[in-house]
Amino acid sequence: MHLREFWPERRLPFGFVGDWGKLYKPFTDELDSVEGNETVNYQETNFVDIGVDIQFKKLGGITSSIEQPINGYQQTVYNVSVETTDAYFDDALRQYVCCVAAGDIVKVFGRSWLVEKVNEKSKSTPGMKGFFVCDLKSIN
Repeated sequence: MHLREFWPERRLPFGFVGDWGKLYKPFTDELDSVEGNETVNYQETNFVDIGVDIQFKKLGGITSSIEQPINGYQQTVYNVSVETTDAYFDDALRQYVCCVAAGDIVKVFGRSWLVEKVNEKSKSTPGMKGFFVCDLKSIN
């Protein structure tokens, strides 16, 4: 597997204005071509920057809530939903797939986020276009 597989092959060039962010995929032994790419560690998992920025547009504002993990320490967590059009062609599925997947990490809007969920929606503009809505949760 190569990081290049996740590079966007399709994105809307006009009318989609968002912020550019970094996308990190979980690092596994089978993943090569990581030398020189930035890595981060989160919850004992290594993630590697795919090497290409991804565009994200906020859908509404950032919300906050208090979470209390098992250890009893309360912490403020931020959530935001974003939209992206960045996709790559998956040969096995024979269709375009969002570059961002659940379990990835993104750095955008001045912080790091864990991708909790990705849903696809389609819009007619006038042809059918695929948009991806990603639910993000802040990480420390």
